[in-house]
Amino acid sequence: MTDSELITKYQTGDIPAFETLLNRHKNPLFTFLLRLTGDKDRAEDLFQETFLRVLKALPKYKDQGIFRHWLFRIANNVARDAGRRDTARLKRVVTDDDSVQIAVSHQIRPDEAAENTDLFEQVEQALANLPDKQREVFLLRVHSGMRFREIAEHLKEPLSTVISQMRYATDKLKPILKPIIQDEP
Repeated sequence: MTDSELITKYQTGDIPAFETLLNRHKNPLFTFLLRLTGDKDRAEDLFQETFLRVLKALPKYKDQGIFRHWLFRIANNVARDAGRRDTARLKRVVTDDDSVQIAVSHQIRPDEAAENTDLFEQVEQALANLPDKQREVFLLRVHSGMRFREIAEHLKEPLSTVISQMRYATDKLKPILKPIIQDEP
């Protein structure tokens, strides 16, 4: 069954159709969120929040394109919203000596990965070292299959900027990943 058929079935009361839809997209979506955040626990939280939003919006969903693109847009928005909330959670804390410190909640840097011993970890590290915009464009293109024009509309950026971000990302990834790929059998 296609995504559209599953959505129609779900909209008419077939609850297992949603489960089929979820199972179809869970691995690529989770991988996208993991690579976007660099934190497994964070990616799991964002994944669940994404599917809660999808579940809430699905009864009114009108098939105007590829469901997968819509899904990844929601996931990207959920991750952005969470990032904004984390930034808003910066708190001023007055210490015993009346000095002010900044406390940060849930701020794990993706580039603080453990050992880079296998290919997966090295790829994750390379992605984590990209600037946020470049990583976002790269992952939306690779994981969701969105066209550059769709990414530009979603990010509210000019098409030329999105294409440049992708080019910069691939230019930065090539030298990092080239030795890794050449070492593979």
